[in-house]
Amino acid sequence: MNKANMNNVEKLSLLRKLDSSIKQVEKKIKRKDQELKSLQQELSNLKSQVEHKQKNLEKEKIELHRWELELKETEEKLKSTREKLYSGEITSAKELTQWEKSMEKLEKQQSELEEETLQRMEKIEVLQKEFQKEKKLLSEKSSEIEAALEKLEKEIAHLRSEEESLSSERQKILDLLPKEILSSYQEIISSSVEPVIVELNQGICEGCNLQVPTIVAKQVRKKEIVRCPNCGRLLLPKP
Repeated sequence: MNKANMNNVEKLSLLRKLDSSIKQVEKKIKRKDQELKSLQQELSNLKSQVEHKQKNLEKEKIELHRWELELKETEEKLKSTREKLYSGEITSAKELTQWEKSMEKLEKQQSELEEETLQRMEKIEVLQKEFQKEKKLLSEKSSEIEAALEKLEKEIAHLRSEEESLSSERQKILDLLPKEILSSYQEIISSSVEPVIVELNQGICEGCNLQVPTIVAKQVRKKEIVRCPNCGRLLLPKP
């Protein structure tokens, strides 16, 4: 049916359906947006976990290198001390005792450093395995999440296109409505009352569920555009 040939009740009835459809589409878009953000957050969390594991691994590697350098330095000192001790150059008993104590101290230090270095190497091995595991999981989940994100983005784009089309149809109806009806419609919208257009069912407004005066019910049956005296919504006759 040509919209221009519709009576005001038909126009409002179509407007009511369009408003309802637009609201449903908006809800779907909101849900899809939430799903999208949730997946993006999940992907971001996975990446953060991998980055955290990698940073810990790199930090431990740097620490291991520092301990290895210290161990190497201690080994060189110990080697030098032994060579000096067994060179035959030391003749004083007191000096010999001092060198022996120094060697014992270095041997103990070497043993402690070796133990610490070994523990750090084992820790790095564990961290390396954890990092590889997280990295593999990220790779697997990334593909899955990115595919889901792409699908959601397409669905949202389609819904926005649908919303735009419905809004365009809605505007055409608004442009065809008489000024006084349009003014009432916009006044109700500005007061945040929803839905704006409701049906009158056996004299009861389906917006506020209250009985309207008989005169109002008669006007509605005659397909006159009137507002509910209780809630202010525009009333349509029940089909």
